[in-house]
Amino acid sequence: MKKALLTLLMFAVTATVFTGCKKDKDDDNGSIEGTWRSTKEVYYATVNGTRHGDEEVDNHSDARYDILTLSGGKYTVKEYYDGKLEDTDEGTYTYSNGQLVIDGEATLKVKINGNTLVIVSEDLVDGEAKAAYVHETHYVKQ
Repeated sequence: MKKALLTLLMFAVTATVFTGCKKDKDDDNGSIEGTWRSTKEVYYATVNGTRHGDEEVDNHSDARYDILTLSGGKYTVKEYYDGKLEDTDEGTYTYSNGQLVIDGEATLKVKINGNTLVIVSEDLVDGEAKAAYVHETHYVKQ
């Protein structure tokens, strides 16, 4: 009886260990490629890496949004106003280590988490303190 109980207990422990150690599905593969729809733009200033003053938020809607497509080193941005396509911009990009380089010139920071993408642009201000005006564009994957 003890041997049967011990065998059953060991089977239960083994099944629990394998179930508990199962790898979680990772939906965030870190890929920037795909089609993204803008949700908002956030503007603020920083001094020595710390936010200062109020931030301004421009929430996008069904009437005002951008569609960003990134694929194979090429990008397209389509701007919609009042639900109608108003402007299109195209070019090339490279992406590495959280840095997005647009048309070989502008370098932007990228934060990606699952189905959300934030592209950050910083305009440095000349002066004694390390100051910048920051513009974040937030996207959700389509």
